[in-house]
Amino acid sequence: MASSRDIIDAETYRNELFALDLYLRRTSTGHAKVRIVGSLAIIALVAGGFGGQYLPWVTLWALFLIGCEVLAYRNVSNYFRDGPIPMADDGSIDGRHVTVGAVRMILYAHVLVPTILLTIAYCAPCFFLAQMPGSTGPAIGVMVCIVTLLNIAAQHVYRTSLPFISIIAPGLAILTCLNAISNPTNQAYFLGFGVFLIILTLSMAVAGAKTQTLLVEARQEAEIEAIARQHADEANRAKSQFLANMSHELRTPLNAIIGYSEMMQEDAEMDGRDADVDDHKRIILAGKRLLLNINDILDFSKIEAGRMEAEIGQFDLRDMINDAADTIRPALAEKNVELKITLPDQLPAAWSDQHKLGQCMLNLLSNAAKFTHEGCIEIEGRVEDIAGFAGFVIEVRDTGIGMSKEHLSRIFQPFSQADSTFTRKYGGTGLGLVITERLIGLLGGTISVHSEEGKGSIFRLHFPIMTQLGNQCEGNDDCHIVLVIDDDRDAFELIARDLHSIGITTRHAVTAEEGRQIMARNTPDLIILDMHLPGENGIEFLKSIKANAQTADIPVIAHTVDSDRQQSLDAGATLHLTKPTPRETLLASVVRLALHTSARNEMSHAEPSAIRHKSRRTA
Repeated sequence: MASSRDIIDAETYRNELFALDLYLRRTSTGHAKVRIVGSLAIIALVAGGFGGQYLPWVTLWALFLIGCEVLAYRNVSNYFRDGPIPMADDGSIDGRHVTVGAVRMILYAHVLVPTILLTIAYCAPCFFLAQMPGSTGPAIGVMVCIVTLLNIAAQHVYRTSLPFISIIAPGLAILTCLNAISNPTNQAYFLGFGVFLIILTLSMAVAGAKTQTLLVEARQEAEIEAIARQHADEANRAKSQFLANMSHELRTPLNAIIGYSEMMQEDAEMDGRDADVDDHKRIILAGKRLLLNINDILDFSKIEAGRMEAEIGQFDLRDMINDAADTIRPALAEKNVELKITLPDQLPAAWSDQHKLGQCMLNLLSNAAKFTHEGCIEIEGRVEDIAGFAGFVIEVRDTGIGMSKEHLSRIFQPFSQADSTFTRKYGGTGLGLVITERLIGLLGGTISVHSEEGKGSIFRLHFPIMTQLGNQCEGNDDCHIVLVIDDDRDAFELIARDLHSIGITTRHAVTAEEGRQIMARNTPDLIILDMHLPGENGIEFLKSIKANAQTADIPVIAHTVDSDRQQSLDAGATLHLTKPTPRETLLASVVRLALHTSARNEMSHAEPSAIRHKSRRTA
């Protein structure tokens, strides 16, 4: 918290205004209207307590009371309408630099003066009612004072000192009225009751003031934490972006070192310099190890910076798994470790990112090879649906050193290995499994692990493969439908041919109105929209369907010769593709968006997207 003698800063000023705002909304909005109406009842009570006497004075008092309430309500309404005096960029308020204490005093004075004035106005007649003969006048005075004390207990919570100041008038008034209606026999009881009411009022008001203070402090702490988190995130993103941008600068000299070392090794082998050959092998091995570590760090930095993208295409799962296995075989050549691959005879064609899945496989196999000294490493694959999509499971089993439960809890933490001694003995950055988790998540899949210390580990990748639908959608309106709105029939024919090849049904409209008619008959999973249409253009059509609740959620790909991407996105397009679009790009976009929509419609609680093109930060 800032010292009261410090020049106030923007954050402290916001917190002071927040405290004032809380108080005013509590006391001078809806409650003020109720209090004004209640004042009429109090005026009637007071007038009755005087028995029709002093009518001019009662009238003046009533007008003053209602006038104060109305004036206070109006001032607060104007405050909320116009807002407080803003702080300038140079930290001045209304042209002056002021201290925290001065601001608090000014704001407190604006609360204290009308509060004390209104409280005294309510209680002033009670002192005169206490002097009226009989018990009616003093009893009405007690009623008015109790109402005032209730208001203090519930509303006077701006500062803890406020109720102590505002209670003076009603406290004296209620004791005076209670004394007037008591006699020597019960006077102590009556006055004791009055003192109890005063103490209870103060206790409730102070508790409310402390609660408001805690709320303001909690808000301030939350703001400080949010700013610190924002700065930390920005610093982390800057670091990640810097490392990602350094890829060329880091890899280029290292590739030269490895390349020339390999050439020098060949020369040494030809000259029969065996000692030099061994030295060059060590240099090459160290360089490749360093390159792997750099690649891990750069890949992780790209993921953290949100720059890792998936490149969707069709590939053969068997080839991808065999390629990863062939890469790791040399590392097992010097060990007594057998590599087994068990796959179904028929594997479906996959639509995913072959490179990133292969990297996940290679990371798991490298991990297994590093920690397995004898026995076997087995790769097993099988078809298994995920979130309603065709999916595939790859398990990598090893007979290595295994992990304890404590070690398992840390393996997906960045720059961490299962045990710190592993780093010294086996090396590595501790990023391989983290990158695998992020990459498989980028592709809509998951990774899990089961391990026992001394018995080996089982890593399991489960991911959607977006297998072709074949001819099962022919003539079936319930299958994935893409509506193409384009007045160029050749463009439609090319798109339709590509989409039919992966089992997606297409509908064609030449105009926006024809597109609406098709949508009314059967809602598509995706719309591919040309922006240049006869009659109503694409932008107008796009805005109209996004304004309609029934069609607003349908993703739209703006497929046009225009390069104004932002105009399409502002109108509501999910994606902007400029003609001519590469076939792979268009197919990947359709697979991602059309099947995403279908899954969302069928399973509102299922995984929202089978394939993501942008990485997301993992908590």
